[in-house]
Amino acid sequence: MILSVEEIEKRIADSYELPNRVIEEKPHPVVSVRTSTYNHGPYIRQCIEGVLMQRTTFPFEFIIGEDFSTDETRKIVFEYAEKYPDIIRVITADYNVGTKANGRRCIRACRGKYIAICEGDDYWIEPLKLQKQVEFLEKNPEYGLVCTDVNFYYQEQGKFLKAFFKSKKYPIKYTYEDFLVKGWFIAPCTWVYKREFAQSVPDGFIIGDYPLVLEISSCLKIKFLDEVTTVYRVLKSSASHFMNFEKAKKYNEGVFKIQDYYMKKNGNCGLKKRILIRKNLLMIKTAVKYKKYKFVFLYSMRLFHIFIWGRDII
Repeated sequence: MILSVEEIEKRIADSYELPNRVIEEKPHPVVSVRTSTYNHGPYIRQCIEGVLMQRTTFPFEFIIGEDFSTDETRKIVFEYAEKYPDIIRVITADYNVGTKANGRRCIRACRGKYIAICEGDDYWIEPLKLQKQVEFLEKNPEYGLVCTDVNFYYQEQGKFLKAFFKSKKYPIKYTYEDFLVKGWFIAPCTWVYKREFAQSVPDGFIIGDYPLVLEISSCLKIKFLDEVTTVYRVLKSSASHFMNFEKAKKYNEGVFKIQDYYMKKNGNCGLKKRILIRKNLLMIKTAVKYKKYKFVFLYSMRLFHIFIWGRDII
């Protein structure tokens, strides 16, 4: 269900924060760690512990958006909030507000100079993660975001893919143009970025992390630290992993909508042919995966049209 802006705002207004001492004891946190969680019962303890183990020379706050889970997540989060009232701020409501309202209310609560992300099913494994990333950003103001390598954990198979980005055969250049054309994924659970960009992404996109990368990289540099700090848990229900062709098609079209918006916003229309080629190659690959051969033919024809005339059929 797509919610109107008015409905999202109503749900945020209905939300409240559990009693805590964070604002009094840490009036000027350097980092706000943000976690959104819903029905992450088997994983949420690991997520919280990974944040609490951080060793820093600066104060940070930990904001958890608990979205009225129907499993034990809510009970676990509330227990941690009671145990750590000087670091954990829990924002919730007495009903499920949905992903967008939950994320937005957490972002608005952030007070730090920087924001770090760790969703409720992911977890950090490096105690100096925040310290290293903040030190880099403080010394290099021309950078707006620092990310790291990550281990993928495939929950259903019980297997790890270690150092995901190091294992990739293609390099990521970490430039705005590279992100815009190729739509790279750089694991938000590893990020620390400047808070000034937190509310810069317009409404209506299928995902929020990719346009945020484009917002930041169009103004400042992005730094990759070549070490593993985080585990990204791959679940069947993950937003970018699909069980059928129609969902995959909808997601890929949503990504192109983001690319088209930033092409026009930043005057990058000269990159459109490259983006269309990559989009249609991806859709051909997706159609083959799901044995949708009619769409293989359709996207092949569109790709041919782009190569010859420089634009899509539609």
